Formats: sequence, structure tokens, C-alpha cells
Amino acid sequence: MRVKNISAMAQREQARRKAGRCPSCGRPPQPGRAYCGACREYAKAKTRIAPKEDQAMESEFGPLFAGVAARDAALAQVEANADEAWKQAALAAIHEAARRFPAFIVDEVWPLIPPCFETHEGRAIGALMVQAKKAGWIEPTPDFRASRVANHHATPRRIWRSCVFAHQEAM
Repeated sequence: MRVKNISAMAQREQARRKAGRCPSCGRPPQPGRAYCGACREYAKAKTRIAPKEDQAMESEFGPLFAGVAARDAALAQVEANADEAWKQAALAAIHEAARRFPAFIVDEVWPLIPPCFETHEGRAIGALMVQAKKAGWIEPTPDFRASRVANHHATPRRIWRSCVFAHQEAM
């Protein structure tokens, strides 16, 4: 016998699943997947055992799992450890890439950073991309492109859409 008393949230998820939509948010899913890219972490979390109370953190979006909090802490740490002059040059390079390209990956930012600026923590570029997003210069897309940098081994890189692209007419 089937239980008919299910929560409203479960009913919405079932209806969205039947309609071929992401059960979490109702957006179209990624090709070959049940969830959209934004809800991928939600789907992973639903299939795992829930974290202990002391592993969860509160945010404006509700409880975040320890992995998300660790990611945010790592971004803050690498940004704090990066050279201040390099961070300013990298932010300027991100803005320049956003002005030059309608869409780009972080690999296209690196050549725009003057070689006189160096940092021991190259991962800080990720934190600076988040800063640029918050400043309204760029926005993430759900798409990825393989890196062309040889020692990155063609790892997927997020494609960022420019919000400040300066379209130049052909002369």
C-alpha cells in the first residue's frame, strides 16, 4: 500500500521529475543528468548520509555542508596569502579580459597579468574571479572548456560571461 501523505516539497520534486525538470529548482537539467548544474551539489548531498550537526554551517541559503565551508575558507586563505600587488594586477587583468572577450576562461586572464608581478599562490586567481563576479564585471555560465595549458592536463575550466564587454566594430 502506498502512503499518500507526503510533504509538499516531495510532491513538487516528483512533479518536476515527471516533467523532465530539475527536481530541486525546476530548471532544465544538464544533458544526460537529472539535475541542473546549479543543483548538482544538492543531488550529491541527497544521496549521502546527512552531515552531523557540528559539520553544518548556516548561511543566507540555509545549511551548507562542511565541504562548501571548507572551499570558502580555502579561497579566503589563498587570497590572503597572495601578494597584494599581484592581486591588484590580476584584478586589472580580469577586468581587461572582460572588456576584450564576450566569454572567456581563466587561462585567458593569465597572459594579461604583467610578468613583473608574481605570486607564490596562483590559486588566488579563483578568489579574484569571485571578486570580479561580485563587482558585476563577469558572471559564471554553466559551460566549461578544456584548459589549453599543458600542465593543466586539459582540466575543465568554467566559462565566464563578460558584463562589461566593449564590442569593437570592424574598421
